[in-house]
Amino acid sequence: MREETRFVLLWGVALSAGVVAVATTSRFGLNLVAFGLLHTVLATSWCWLRAAGLFSLGHAAFFGVGALTQAWLVTGGRTSPWVALGASAAAGALAALPLLPALRLRPASFGLATLSYAVLLKGLAGGVLAFGMEGFLLPATPEFNGAAPPLVATLAVLAIASTLGYELFLRRPAGRAAAAIRQSPETTSSLGIDLVGERWLPMTLSAAVTAVAGALYAHLTGSVETAVVFSPSLSILPLVLGMLGGALHPLGGLLGTLVLYPFDELLLRPALPQAHSMAYGLALVALLMFRPQGLLRARIPRIPPSAAFPRGVPHAPFALDVQSLTVRRNGVAVLKGVTFSVEPGEILRVLGSNGAGKTSLLLAIAGRLPAERGAIFFGRTPAPRGAAARARIGLARTFQAPRPFPDWTVRENVAVAAERAGNLDAVDGLLSDLQLTALKDRPAGHLSVGEGKRLELARVLAFRPSVLLLDEPLAGLSPEAAERVSGLIEGIRRTGVAVVWVEHGPDPGKLASQLLVLEGGRIRFRGSTREWEAARQAPAS
Repeated sequence: MREETRFVLLWGVALSAGVVAVATTSRFGLNLVAFGLLHTVLATSWCWLRAAGLFSLGHAAFFGVGALTQAWLVTGGRTSPWVALGASAAAGALAALPLLPALRLRPASFGLATLSYAVLLKGLAGGVLAFGMEGFLLPATPEFNGAAPPLVATLAVLAIASTLGYELFLRRPAGRAAAAIRQSPETTSSLGIDLVGERWLPMTLSAAVTAVAGALYAHLTGSVETAVVFSPSLSILPLVLGMLGGALHPLGGLLGTLVLYPFDELLLRPALPQAHSMAYGLALVALLMFRPQGLLRARIPRIPPSAAFPRGVPHAPFALDVQSLTVRRNGVAVLKGVTFSVEPGEILRVLGSNGAGKTSLLLAIAGRLPAERGAIFFGRTPAPRGAAARARIGLARTFQAPRPFPDWTVRENVAVAAERAGNLDAVDGLLSDLQLTALKDRPAGHLSVGEGKRLELARVLAFRPSVLLLDEPLAGLSPEAAERVSGLIEGIRRTGVAVVWVEHGPDPGKLASQLLVLEGGRIRFRGSTREWEAARQAPAS
């Protein structure tokens, strides 16, 4: 089914059911529709965070901020409710700012951060004299008096706008960047896409929309109590509804609400007034066990052939200079005073046994491991902090184990990198050179290890780097494929790229300009391949 048809169908069902409920039960029907729309807004705004690879356990933080802001502004008739709605949205967006540092966390850790934040805001709001634990009684107005038709219409507009906004977000470069982060954060950083820079927008929009929902809730109920609007149930509710419908689909929040909310209100609440909310817990358990993706499959943002991410500037060649680099991992020194330089157009082969520090060296150069001592220079300039910042200057890397974007096709994986460098015309040629043309429409998550290795190389070559870090690019390849990959690496060297090529074992290969042999994190040998062969053949003293 086409997405446009699904959108019209689901919203047609929802609005038709609302009309029937209002026509048959009048005031109760209006309340049912109003809170159903409110639940849809909450669930959809929660899903925005899932689209960026985040998981919120504390959405009540934004809901409570919006409700309290609205109540405080309109109480006493000081501010029009319509004006206060805008202020509540702004307050929700501002409330998201303290969570910006947490955007670098993994989903589970971010969830705990949001949970802690909601508890913190609840405590702070309860201690503010203007809010207190007793809360507010809101004045009645014609448009905002319980489930008045204008308020219900406002909720309907907000609910439809939130689903449309989710859809438009997925179709924009920001939505595709968020999808890349969700699939593989480290690969995304290696393309110069900053996690915080791309995640702040969906989080801020989600917080603002949730705050408006809280503001409308204040008028629906006519009162606001701090303990209620920051209640954990208001964090669990959007989570369950969003996951039930399908958090990675724009209509997931709506479908989850249509399936569970009427069942709860019309059947469970009258029958089990004290325990009806357990339906949400049971639904969550069933989802995790039998259908974790939800009722609707994920909407994966597709990358058009002509436009993926904003077009970048081709990277100019520069030398890589590493000086006295010392790095620790888990308190253990994995690199000790490593010094070398690689000029444009040179290949440095890094050799050593397992645990010698080869991969740690690449991680430090790429900005994934901090240096305890020493320095890394790109040309004459100190390397910036962070993997994304270094990638934007022109550093690219492959991974020892392939890390593609599994939901995107092989071609889309290469197109993402190519667009970052303004190099989309090279995509098909790279696929052909690496014998990936026949696989171009296959999801990258379904590739073998050897195919994934070739895709890794295609991606970094499409990025047109100035410095290229290769972590065992020939491992798992057939002799024929290894020969082809070696030829491509030699070809990119000739264009002026500085290459650091890590391989396991003592064999220097045929393409090295110079060798660096590591042992226990220290340099055992640095020099030419001829000098290395002579040193290996020399009798031990």
